[in-house]
Amino acid sequence: MDSSPDYVRTENQALDRPGLRPADLAVLVFIGLLSLLVLLNYREIPSANRLLMVHVFIASILIYAARFPVKGSPWWIKAIRLWHPPVFITVLFGHLVEIIPAATAADRDQLLIRWDLWLFGQHPSVFLGQFQLPLLTELLQYVYTCFYFIPLGLAIVIVAKRRLELYDYFYFLICYGFFFSYLGYFLIPAVGPRFTLQPLYAEPLQGVLLYDHMVNLLNYLESVNRDCFPSGHVMMTLVTLHFAWRHEKTAFRVLLPPGLLLIVGTVYLRYHYLVDLVAALGWYLFVFYTAPHLYRMALRVVFAPARQPVWGRLFAPAKNRPAAWEDEK
Repeated sequence: MDSSPDYVRTENQALDRPGLRPADLAVLVFIGLLSLLVLLNYREIPSANRLLMVHVFIASILIYAARFPVKGSPWWIKAIRLWHPPVFITVLFGHLVEIIPAATAADRDQLLIRWDLWLFGQHPSVFLGQFQLPLLTELLQYVYTCFYFIPLGLAIVIVAKRRLELYDYFYFLICYGFFFSYLGYFLIPAVGPRFTLQPLYAEPLQGVLLYDHMVNLLNYLESVNRDCFPSGHVMMTLVTLHFAWRHEKTAFRVLLPPGLLLIVGTVYLRYHYLVDLVAALGWYLFVFYTAPHLYRMALRVVFAPARQPVWGRLFAPAKNRPAAWEDEK
């Protein structure tokens, strides 16, 4: 039996049967949490009605699409079932700009700054300023801006090889990882050193061609988001690289250089404190050790006998479980 923490069997996962997939459940659970926060802070969120309507719309799409199996459905149903994660993850991330300030007391940048000083003796992003080169800045900004293409690129490779069972687990892992990182933004909301440490930098970052346009694009898309702790860029890059190393060695070799550059760029480009990267490492390890168990639990919830109540499906007897729930003997 494979004892790696990200191991899960990828056969007989009932992809030819209707029903919600584990990734669908992850999206629905996170939508439920966000909707609850919107309702609890309704007066503090000017666009609360719009956010709730989007949540209902996303949930309706997932529930409707679940009437059809992943395999053997019309192309547009298959497109929804296979490719909703990058769309819905991006949309829900955009909602955090409005929800986090309303649901949290204050930004905690000063706490992260103290942790950086305690762990490293100085401000890491200020220290890296002495190595600033316009060409390096431009390159790192390209990689940082294209972050989503790292997990998306691996997903395309897996689907192109028709490894749908493996992809089913991968896109659950991606949804779970992103949403789990978002919870950290509520625990310790922070805007990052590019705002709080700006007076300490000897000079602003400068690129050679499109740097300013890419920075302005990110600022427009994200506004002032409290998305520093942990670094989702680092966490999900590590998750993707780990998965690629386990299952797609060629893709791993292609994704490794931009992945490493992205990790360096998070601090060099002043988006993150170094302690955010330390937290990202812990978040990544936690996700990898817990994802297989949650994936199998989700399959139990969806595909246990229909007459059994939901709370009983979590503990369905072995004879009623698809083979995907059991470790390989």
